[in-house]
Amino acid sequence: MKIIISNVKNQPIYEQIGDQIKEKIMHGILKADTPLPSVRTLAKELKVSALTVKKAYDEGLLGNIFTIESKLHSGNGYMHEWHLYKKYGGGMIYDWGVHLIDQIDYDFSEAEKNSRSLMQRFGALEVAMRQNDLAFEVQAYLKKHPCAAVVNLGCGLDNTGRACDNGSCKIYNLDFPDVIALRQQLLPAGEREQNIPCDLKDPAWFDKIDASGGAVFFASGVFYYFLTEQVRELVQGMADAFPGGVLVFDAANRTAVKMIAKTWLRTAKIKDVGAYFAVSDAPKEIGEWDSRLQVSSKGYMLGYNDLKAPSVSGFFRFLAKIGDSGMKMQIVKIGFGGRA
Repeated sequence: MKIIISNVKNQPIYEQIGDQIKEKIMHGILKADTPLPSVRTLAKELKVSALTVKKAYDEGLLGNIFTIESKLHSGNGYMHEWHLYKKYGGGMIYDWGVHLIDQIDYDFSEAEKNSRSLMQRFGALEVAMRQNDLAFEVQAYLKKHPCAAVVNLGCGLDNTGRACDNGSCKIYNLDFPDVIALRQQLLPAGEREQNIPCDLKDPAWFDKIDASGGAVFFASGVFYYFLTEQVRELVQGMADAFPGGVLVFDAANRTAVKMIAKTWLRTAKIKDVGAYFAVSDAPKEIGEWDSRLQVSSKGYMLGYNDLKAPSVSGFFRFLAKIGDSGMKMQIVKIGFGGRA
């Protein structure tokens, strides 16, 4: 792994190593589950002390949003392989958050203080699992349709599309014009990527998607704020426009949606929108909208991952079970058949 050490810079060598590794993550050079060199290997390569490299791994990365899990290589008797992992239980690396926070002129200290509470930490786990599940479905579709359009509906500053990039798909990020204007400043579109300003409820955006190689759409935390009729019209319109495509999104039952309105919207001081769309039995309720829809769902806390990583407490696993079963927190997957 190419890392340049400067003895002139007024910066500790372990920080230089950690910073350059994080830079490689942000630019997509190091992907999720990419093995890092062992401490001894990298130390030898850089001609530095093994303790310096270990400090870079321990402090330079663990102190940020990344975690590194060392795995005992069978037969060697020492920690040989190092992998970059998301904080909770492996999977994808959501690294751009730190990069964005550094660019935004806002005091995050209060949010940082609140983030230490038990429920805020569970909320972070919840969001991480949701994004991981959606990314899993996108990547599964791309395995069969490598040149497909990957469309992030209501993208905000989410970068999941780019994280799923296989090198040949087309990435589209859709949101309101003011959101896209900000995104263009902070996350300008890359190769094979477009940031499209639009209103999702206006089907004019359909014509801007090249679905000749297939299309997979995903929406994260978006449809709760649509009326049920608006979601139905959008889904039926997409079934017409994108036969063979797939839509995946998160949903929950009425109890959970009411909780969103009472907690998240109030905490975020959002007054001009409500939480509306709810579903308990997605295959039955959404399947009745249109005979062309192939609908399935999985709990998004435990449907894709057992959450048995050491960093996830038994209490959090208990809350996850309540979320999936009691509140029907789920990832809904809709396959679009032919035109009506």
